[in-house]
Amino acid sequence: MKTAAQFARELLNILDEEGDPRALVAHVRDLCAQEQVSFPPSLVEKHVAEAQSILRSLGLPVSRLGAFTLLAFVQVGFAQAWSEVQRKSMRLHDILIWINEQYGVQYAENTRESLRRDVIAPMVQAGVLEHNPDHPDLPPNHPKNHYAIQVAVLEKIKQIGEYQVIQEQQ
Repeated sequence: MKTAAQFARELLNILDEEGDPRALVAHVRDLCAQEQVSFPPSLVEKHVAEAQSILRSLGLPVSRLGAFTLLAFVQVGFAQAWSEVQRKSMRLHDILIWINEQYGVQYAENTRESLRRDVIAPMVQAGVLEHNPDHPDLPPNHPKNHYAIQVAVLEKIKQIGEYQVIQEQQ
C-alpha cells in the first residue's frame, strides 16, 4: 500500500505530465480499483455468526453491529482465527474504521450514538468491556474516551471461539 506522500507525488507527476484533470481522475480511479480488497461474503458471515453466538453466550444483545464490534475489540479480522484474539483499546470512531478496513462494511459516523447506546453500554454494564482502561480519569465527554475487552473475558471468548471451530469440524 502506498503512503499518502507517495500517492500525492504520483498525482502531481500526472498533472505535470498530462496537464489534464480527467487523466488524473482516471488514474485515481484505477489506483482505487487496484487497492480494493475482496472480502469473501461467506467468511464475513461466518465470523459474524460466530461473534453473535459468543454475544448470546455472554448474555448480551445480539446484532450485526454488536458482532462486528466484538470482532473489533478482540481484533479478529476476516483473515484471523479466534485463537489469535488480542486486547485493544478503541474509540467508537476507531471501531467503525476497523470494521470497514477488516470486513468492508461501512457504517456512517452518525452510527456512533447507536453503537454507544445499543452495543457498548450493555457490554460495559455486563462487565465485558472496560471504560477508559488506559486513562481512567477521562471525563465522559472527552474525545479520547475508549473501551477495551476485560482480560478474563478475552480468554473466555478465545475458548468459546475455539470450541465453535472444533464443533464445526466434527
